[in-house]
Amino acid sequence: MQCDFVLHEACANLPCKKNHAIHTHPLILHPFPLKQKFKAFVNGMFACNGCDQLNCGFVYKCGKKGCGFQLDVRCASFTSPTIHGNYHQHDHPLFFNKTRGTCMSCRSSKCSSYLLECRKCNFVLGLKCATLPIVAQYKHNGYRLTLCYGQQNTRNLQYWCEKCKLKIDEKTWFYSCISLKVNLHVKCLLGADIYLKPHHIINISGEEVEIVRNDGSSKAFCYVCGRRCVDMFKFRWLDRYSCTFLCIVTFFL
Repeated sequence: MQCDFVLHEACANLPCKKNHAIHTHPLILHPFPLKQKFKAFVNGMFACNGCDQLNCGFVYKCGKKGCGFQLDVRCASFTSPTIHGNYHQHDHPLFFNKTRGTCMSCRSSKCSSYLLECRKCNFVLGLKCATLPIVAQYKHNGYRLTLCYGQQNTRNLQYWCEKCKLKIDEKTWFYSCISLKVNLHVKCLLGADIYLKPHHIINISGEEVEIVRNDGSSKAFCYVCGRRCVDMFKFRWLDRYSCTFLCIVTFFL
């Protein structure tokens, strides 16, 4: 092996060009982002126009000159109509919609720029929540937590987050392991920026910043806000750490 470049088989077989329901122009697959939402001072990552999440992997970019529309691979994989196979409680087809609505997963009206909507019932799902992994690993012991799609009629049951120790709204989606009796908020388990790549280098105002896994036994303090770095990833430059992308951008502004 001459280099450490690795692709999943599914990623290697992605179509080079595709049409998508939420954009009128054809989208072209690029291995690295060519347009950054924060290009004035950040290079090496992009923000998906579908789910609004940061990413530094493959990107589908509009092929029309002057159009900066771009989708990450996960959002680009959705068709319209689509069946959200992860959510077993709802089997109606879902259609893309940019009108506002309250996402049934996070209960927020500002989940994502684009939503999946059921035309038969009161069901709206933001693309950010629609792309959540079904199973996620917890800590270093290999425990696997499953995405729970909210609980109804649970007057006598209360769910508490293992990490932040705060009560979980049982109507929102959260991660749970019944055998371990462990529950976590989505953000407490996955962090703020869940689709970044470890060891990837971004450039902020001329400074090289490395994205690293935050998997040590002790958690570093954020140089910007002073809090512990608790998310899945942290940002390292020189001998300093930042807990989130927001913190490090604030520092360099």
